[in-house]
Amino acid sequence: MTAEEKRAADLVVDTFGLYGGKVLERITHNEKPWRDARKGYGDNIPSNETITKDSILAYYCTVNAEYGLNSEEGINRYIRDMLRKNF
Repeated sequence: MTAEEKRAADLVVDTFGLYGGKVLERITHNEKPWRDARKGYGDNIPSNETITKDSILAYYCTVNAEYGLNSEEGINRYIRDMLRKNF
């Protein structure tokens, strides 16, 4: 790994790594790419809709501009906000 890749992995582990599966699921299911792919589906209805790489890239570029995902503080603010949302 490059130093930058290691730093990114450490940020993920040091922030998201504090949470269990259900909390992580709640965070991802509050994110726009997931919500957009699930439009028209009930909570308990399975879906095979694709979440495109382009939608993920656009979403995280916007999130990064707002939160600064290159720091633990920014990621932790993002996590708190995602856990407060009820979609």
